[in-house]
Amino acid sequence: GTINSFGTCPSGARFIIMFEDAATLTYNATSLIIPGGTNKTVVAGDCCMIVSEGSGNWRIVGYFGQGG
Repeated sequence: GTINSFGTCPSGARFIIMFEDAATLTYNATSLIIPGGTNKTVVAGDCCMIVSEGSGNWRIVGYFGQGG
């Protein structure tokens, strides 16, 4: 599937997400900021830390592939 949002939370909310299946995180300069400024393909077992910037906008601040 494709992920382009994590919903709406107050600014500063932080989550660690572990993916159960392959997916594509779709980069957007406002609503889903991904390091490197490109889409990211994830696989089962990958994790990322996201931080809400408010109004449904998110920033990925850490990404951990299944290899460590």
